[in-house]
Amino acid sequence: MDRGYTMPELNRNKLYIAHLFKSIDEGYPDIERIEYFVKLGKTYCEFYTDRELQKYRGHLPISWFTDFEEVGSLPAFEYGEMEQLSLFEEEFSDAG
Repeated sequence: MDRGYTMPELNRNKLYIAHLFKSIDEGYPDIERIEYFVKLGKTYCEFYTDRELQKYRGHLPISWFTDFEEVGSLPAFEYGEMEQLSLFEEEFSDAG
């Protein structure tokens, strides 16, 4: 089905809100076709009902979502930056 929709360029370090449009048609009747907060992978995404990413609903192909709108950056710990920072701080505390 051609929806006339072109997927925007998306950044995996960002949090988006997007509209799920395929769930009922694809055998997932318990997932509502509404907007969700979306955390991107390579071809799939995890989706949540809350901005804090505490209410996980599942993971589905990115192509099942439309109307992506950036709502912020993901927390640093999602990509290991927090761990790198703590190791850096320990190195300085041992030196002095």
